Amino acid sequence: MSANANTDTLGATPQSAPFARDEHIDFYRGLAFVNMAVFHFVFDLQLLQVIDFNIFTNPYTIAWRGYIVTSFLLFVGVSLAISQSKQTILSKTNTKLLLASLAVSVATYIAYPSAWIYFGILHFILFAKIVAFPFAKKAYVSLIFGFIILLLFTQIGSWNPFQPFYGQYFIPKYTFDMVNIVPWLGVVFVGIFLGHFPYYKKLPILTDNRWGAGISWCGQNALLLYLTHQTALFPMAYFVKFLQG
Repeated sequence: MSANANTDTLGATPQSAPFARDEHIDFYRGLAFVNMAVFHFVFDLQLLQVIDFNIFTNPYTIAWRGYIVTSFLLFVGVSLAISQSKQTILSKTNTKLLLASLAVSVATYIAYPSAWIYFGILHFILFAKIVAFPFAKKAYVSLIFGFIILLLFTQIGSWNPFQPFYGQYFIPKYTFDMVNIVPWLGVVFVGIFLGHFPYYKKLPILTDNRWGAGISWCGQNALLLYLTHQTALFPMAYFVKFLQG
């Protein structure tokens, strides 16, 4: 992951003018994608043992991933708030998201059956859009739900419904991408509130040069880039490994 606006499933583009884009969301979603691509490249280097560094245990990279996921999921909530009267659960966007999620699962299961992605960022976005859809018109109720879920995280930590099934039904305990329902569903609900009261528009953006325009372009094409970026990054990581000898 809007009314009368171009959107994609990793974010939203709320705007009242027909088929207009929200440049703030495009820019910050694009910035999140660029960070995600760099993060994944570091992960590829780790996977190929080019670097002796674990991005999943280092506190700085954990915080880095938190920023990336938070950015994407806030925009999912914003999209729900903006498109509340124009979309249904069985929308074309959700259908694309379902197919993309299945493609990620199948591809990773074939390549890495012991760590395949069964509930990654795309799976979670589809789940969150379905769960939060009835609350898209309720800004303050959504904000309260968001705070409750985030508060729950401080008490019980991360939670996902797959934990009791680790090691069963082809569900490995370790996976390349897992987005837990607690706390991340809370971020989506907060995003719904921001969709009704778009304070994010006060943030500075950089779109008057080629770098800023490139970042915004990434935000406009986030889903396609998410599905294809590793086809470029993995060969690059292999090339670095080759140079390393």
